[in-house]
Amino acid sequence: MNLPDVYCILLYSPSKLFSGNNYTKTQSIMRYISTLHLILALFSASVMLSCTSKNGNADILLKNEQLSLQFNRINGAFISLRKGKTNQQIARTSQMDHGSPWEIHLRDDNALIKLNIHDAATFSIPEQTPEKMVLRWSDFSAAGYQNLAVEAQIKMPKNEPVAYWDIHLKNTEGLFIEKLVYPIIPGLPDAGDKKLAIPEWMGTLIHNPAGYLEGPPVERKSIELIYPGVMSMQCMYLYNDQNYGFYAACNDAESYTKKFLFMLDTLQHLTYRMEHYPVYSDALSDYQPAYSAITGVLKGDWMDAALYYKEWAGQQEWCNNSRLTRHQTPAWLDSTALWIWNRGKSANVLQPAVHAKRALGLPVSVLWHWWHNGPYDVAFPEYFPPREGDASFKPQVHRASEEDVRAIVYMNKLQWGSSTQSWQEKGAERYAVRDREGKLRSHVYNIFMGKALTNMCVTTPFWKDTYSSLAARAVNEYGLGGIYMDQTCLSRLCYSTDHDHAPGGGNYWVQNSAQLIQQIRSSVPDKREVLLSGEGVGEAWLPHVDAFLSLQVSRERYTGISHRETIPFFQAVYHKHALTYGNYSSLLSPPYDELWPEENHPATTLDLLDTLFNRQFLMEQVRSYVWGMQPMISNFNPELLTSRKKEMDYLFRMAKIRSQHKQYLLYGEMLKSLDLTVPEAELDISRLSIYAGRDGQVTAFKRVFPLIYHGMWKRDNGNIGIALASIADTGFVFQRKLQSHDYALPASGSITVRNEQGILTENAFSDGIIDLNINIPAKAILFVEITGH
Repeated sequence: MNLPDVYCILLYSPSKLFSGNNYTKTQSIMRYISTLHLILALFSASVMLSCTSKNGNADILLKNEQLSLQFNRINGAFISLRKGKTNQQIARTSQMDHGSPWEIHLRDDNALIKLNIHDAATFSIPEQTPEKMVLRWSDFSAAGYQNLAVEAQIKMPKNEPVAYWDIHLKNTEGLFIEKLVYPIIPGLPDAGDKKLAIPEWMGTLIHNPAGYLEGPPVERKSIELIYPGVMSMQCMYLYNDQNYGFYAACNDAESYTKKFLFMLDTLQHLTYRMEHYPVYSDALSDYQPAYSAITGVLKGDWMDAALYYKEWAGQQEWCNNSRLTRHQTPAWLDSTALWIWNRGKSANVLQPAVHAKRALGLPVSVLWHWWHNGPYDVAFPEYFPPREGDASFKPQVHRASEEDVRAIVYMNKLQWGSSTQSWQEKGAERYAVRDREGKLRSHVYNIFMGKALTNMCVTTPFWKDTYSSLAARAVNEYGLGGIYMDQTCLSRLCYSTDHDHAPGGGNYWVQNSAQLIQQIRSSVPDKREVLLSGEGVGEAWLPHVDAFLSLQVSRERYTGISHRETIPFFQAVYHKHALTYGNYSSLLSPPYDELWPEENHPATTLDLLDTLFNRQFLMEQVRSYVWGMQPMISNFNPELLTSRKKEMDYLFRMAKIRSQHKQYLLYGEMLKSLDLTVPEAELDISRLSIYAGRDGQVTAFKRVFPLIYHGMWKRDNGNIGIALASIADTGFVFQRKLQSHDYALPASGSITVRNEQGILTENAFSDGIIDLNINIPAKAILFVEITGH
């Protein structure tokens, strides 16, 4: 037996060479084999030739016109993912990688044990057809799990650019399975030219994700998101602008908890992994995720990936039953032209909002923080009585309503302050989320007081009753317009064994969150139009909340400058089903809660920011306009109407023109933006919020940003709209020729350009050519409507 023969056996069937139940010994052997990989790297070519010659074709190939997947015939190791027709390599296992398409993470006497294909003594291929293959691994005796079997099924429907991955763990009695990782796709190269689109709330585009992970300034283990939660949709897309991209998704319509992540391997290539969480119990006889993982190859940018995901997402019940789709959102919410986000007592919140409403001449609504009893991010859920007292609070709310100004108040739907008196008196700890070790999940948000908030389990009747009764009291007794339910669109794995759910994984969180929200609605008289808003965005919550606070539009205010760029990923899929609003955008420095310690009071609060940051304010507002969001200003003071007149005039003009085109920008469908070359400039960026920038870190940055913004829209009658805005000091000519058939428009029609005051120009198009030649004056905000005849 020659050296390549020995290498093949060691690489592909190590468990056949060693026996016994000493798992530690086997792990040592596996580490030896990994070292051997390095020593024998020079023999790689002869190794593969030897394996092929002695076993026939050593590869299993599943392919169609769009895609091909390659596995090793000896042990089922993943080898490569390629684009079908061009054979372009998208991913490939290196010699440094074990190639296992799955991992099982177990807890045995609380020690973590990881199993993969190399721990199986037996591998077989029970079924293989042109569109499907089944791979089976069994007999994990060397690791001490003789009865365990793993069966993976991979389907590749004809002419689809994706494959569907299913997996079934059998004979799992007696095993505490922490998580299952499947599929694992290694060897995704990133030479610094890649971009990774992830649905981090609204959406994030990470430039050079490998470089982002490697650092500096910080070396990161992974880019990861948990669904449902900060991961608002179930897809990610890794691409560059020249070649095909790697698409990863899932077709789970029942909101099971899972994690998507990218990691760096030893060759600085990216590895994609998807993690699944079964019920954490040794009584589980088998585990099979109730959905398929999806991987594939697409052409185009993040918007093309969003449109591909939309083909599936748009058919799900969360779209059909979304509150916006079913016209269940309050009428006053739909008509809101501008949001004011202020904090404190009513004199600092409602009265400025009434002033803004009169100046704007359109409906204004209020997001109200720090109205409650007790310090912010410490005393939840001890909200009542309001800090200014009932005698002042109630009549102020009533007077604002008479002015057509409605307020929703902050109430955290997840947290209980563990330093509060009610935590002890109510015995709240029993109903809190527990991790796998039985510990509470707590976090200190308030950097000035250092006191923790603890996650409550939404499945418990105790927390449902506690929170819903507080929310109903705010609406029914105090006359408020609704509740901003902070941290609603998050989920948690809870391992408590005495709550109303199985410990560990499942889809209990969204189901019980929906029950809690319905409990609030059922406590409010039918004649009341109550608004229940969530934080962030999330497809799973479309049928349950009326609006989604989407602050990523002003990401730089709280994160500064990084590899990450905000994109309207969620709106590209769900805009016509989800009302989004929100912005940290401010012309004043942040406030400081009067109930926080005076010794930590910053030197500046609610002071005018330097005029250097005025263009940042305009950029944040313009993003919300072209991305179809309801606009918001934070920390509004009526004095801004004179001290920052140009900026406030700009905001008011934008609010007016947006309100005139709600059929596009509220109820319409987002289309792919045009590929334009626009002027750019270096902008001064302020990183400052109630916590960010208050800890001595850098608060000012510079970066180059576009000065012209646009968004493409389609309304229900098929007409096309373009939201256009400039933050430049000089004019710009917007030129582009479009084909009418690309937008399902007739060959002839009209092009109308408007500002907030009315029509500026109106021209015809014919012969299927839509010739756009639009003059955009400095700081102009326009809307272009393309109508077919």
